[in-house]
Amino acid sequence: MLTKERLLLLAVLAVLLASVFFSNYWHAFAYKRGSISLALYSFQKAASEKECFELLIIPENLEQAEQELRIYLDSKEVLRKNILISEKQKEKFCFDLSDVNYGKHFAEVFLGNRKLFYGFEKVKHAETSTPEIEIIGAQNNVLHFRVKNFPQSVYVPIEIWVNDKLDHAVYANAKEQEFREKLTLEKCINKVTIKALGSESTVEVPGEAHKSNWVLGILVLLLGVVVFVFFVFPREELFARFALSIASTLALFVFIGLILGFLKRFALFELLVCYGSALILIAFFFRKRFALAEQKLSFNTLQKELSIEAILVAVFFIYLAIFYGMFIPSHKTYFNIFYERGTAQLLENAGLPAIDELSYLGRSFTFIPGYFYIEGSFGLLTGLERLQLFALTLCFASIFFLFATIALAKGLKLKNSAMLFPVFLAMSTFIFSTLTLTPRHCIALSFLMVALLLLLKKRFALALITLFAALLVQIPNAVFFLAIAPFTLMVAKQGISIRKAIIGTAKPLAIACLLFSITYIALFWHAGLPYQIVPHRWGYLISLGPLFVLADPGILFFLFGFFVALEIFFIFKGYARLTKEKKLLFIASMLALSIEAFVSTRFVLVSAFFIALFICYFIESYPKKFSELFTMMLAFTLLLGIYIAIILSQSFTVGPEVDAATRFLKQYSSSNENVLADPYFAHLIAYDSGRRTLADLMVEYADEAKFSDAYRFLKEKDYNILEKYNIALVFSEKFLINEDVVENKPLAKELEFEKLAKIFTNERISIHRKID
Repeated sequence: MLTKERLLLLAVLAVLLASVFFSNYWHAFAYKRGSISLALYSFQKAASEKECFELLIIPENLEQAEQELRIYLDSKEVLRKNILISEKQKEKFCFDLSDVNYGKHFAEVFLGNRKLFYGFEKVKHAETSTPEIEIIGAQNNVLHFRVKNFPQSVYVPIEIWVNDKLDHAVYANAKEQEFREKLTLEKCINKVTIKALGSESTVEVPGEAHKSNWVLGILVLLLGVVVFVFFVFPREELFARFALSIASTLALFVFIGLILGFLKRFALFELLVCYGSALILIAFFFRKRFALAEQKLSFNTLQKELSIEAILVAVFFIYLAIFYGMFIPSHKTYFNIFYERGTAQLLENAGLPAIDELSYLGRSFTFIPGYFYIEGSFGLLTGLERLQLFALTLCFASIFFLFATIALAKGLKLKNSAMLFPVFLAMSTFIFSTLTLTPRHCIALSFLMVALLLLLKKRFALALITLFAALLVQIPNAVFFLAIAPFTLMVAKQGISIRKAIIGTAKPLAIACLLFSITYIALFWHAGLPYQIVPHRWGYLISLGPLFVLADPGILFFLFGFFVALEIFFIFKGYARLTKEKKLLFIASMLALSIEAFVSTRFVLVSAFFIALFICYFIESYPKKFSELFTMMLAFTLLLGIYIAIILSQSFTVGPEVDAATRFLKQYSSSNENVLADPYFAHLIAYDSGRRTLADLMVEYADEAKFSDAYRFLKEKDYNILEKYNIALVFSEKFLINEDVVENKPLAKELEFEKLAKIFTNERISIHRKID
């Protein structure tokens, strides 16, 4: 028998399966800027008769292009030619040194406006030798090998091949050197070959263990939701039933993860045992509540209950959850991939790692791990990773957000506009990006909505448990809940005083914060109370002024202005309905916008909540003036907003130039080399390249000296900093240093480090290498 809850469960299953399937086609239909990268593959550090070097020319999103190549020796042109570029290619060039004095010289290579350079020395006799390669062993995806008798007169890669595909290359800086390199292995016996200057050595390395079936994993994942829907919350309103069930399932993953992570046993078998046992115990404990007595859903019933609003909301969120990623150039931003790397670290260590090896050249792992345990559980159950795991988590988070916001709207007794509340919230630029690019924020916000719903229902025990789970995902939830809940209580309950509303909010929040503090007492004992470095630049209390506040909410702000103007018009016409709810929400919206403008931009979430709720209550107060025509106009506005968001994604997601640079760094550097990067790019370098960086934008519990030194090197070129931290590579933007959230001014000339070799460049990014 088909019922509403079974239909919703089938719909959720279908959307989750589709999200994974269609993630294989993400970015396929996006506009992608063309780019050409130029890199030094090899050159002679010491030469006698002629100097030779090899270039890598790497086009991105281009069918064919022609570029002029120019080579200069000590500022004198020695070669000029046009090069036709259609695919990645390696080109070798040589120039004669017969008329050049012995000693040090400087070579520059130009391809269009891209520039590389390096220094070399003319000598009477250049050293030549054939290196010896000795493979010592391989364990846990790490290859240990030694190179002997490597000539120091050349900058030439030692290439590591896995199953006849180049994994990455390293560059020796000593005659004899040992390497321990992380490899990407397949689920089989892998043939690993090391090649350098005609020598090679091969070894067989077993790959990773077989992973879970992702379809079966999604079914197991939804089993938790099913148990909570039918055993724990069968008497709740339909949307509240699903919102509470999803929240409970995610909270269960967090709490199981905390226990298994503490024991360093966060693995598939242990997770299945704990998860399955917990569901059996929950089903047994709540067996008397079990109910399947929903009314049979017929076609006629469905036809009567289906509204244009429901269709709009369903289409909008299905599009966001499944198809939006196909039309944007990248799903990565310079911040969200930090959370994805956190999940990868947790899975690799079967629990929280003691050290984040790639951040600040190695630092204590102090980030709140609730999201990592949720996404990590998804990864273990399904066997998915990276983009596909991100797509599944993002889809699940969007579904959670949808049910939680509609349930809250219905809990506030909204009728005509309840289905539209999540849509209005999604019109905020910040929340739209949360729904489409940052599942951690989306899950945290959804937990917050559920906590508000439970507070309205006076279910304080469940409210504080939900708040506890929310804090384990994102700590600022405490501030947001404290700001939102009193106004929400006053809107829902006529006559409640501000004092009672604040007390009613503070009690469950205080207990949740206490539980959170007890959970993390070991962290606080070890690392101290939370603090941030450079809070005036990258902390929570950044305010960007009123102009930014007017622009940041996006379409939602213009809708707010429209409905405020419409209310004024109705007042002028003499049939306005100035309800207490609208007055209170208008005041709350203006107060939140003021705090956002002058105290913290993080309040954009609070202002968006109040504005969206104000619009809903406005619609409620004039039910006869809003028809299906209004919903169709709203749909057109959403289409316009989605189109604008796709265009804007070109600037706030990672572009082809940065992608090409991080790929090059991964493929042509050692996994043990240290990188000094503009901190703005460091999370991405750690995620895509797997390289240690001096400083990134993880400013909680961070090393301010390293953070300051990274910027000081970029601005002052103090090469002692490279020696201080054993830096091998410098990764920077060509005409910008990202020192502030906004208002970074372009540099007057390209940022270059003349005492290093510039080994990579494209339209935006340069990479320099220290050559011994």
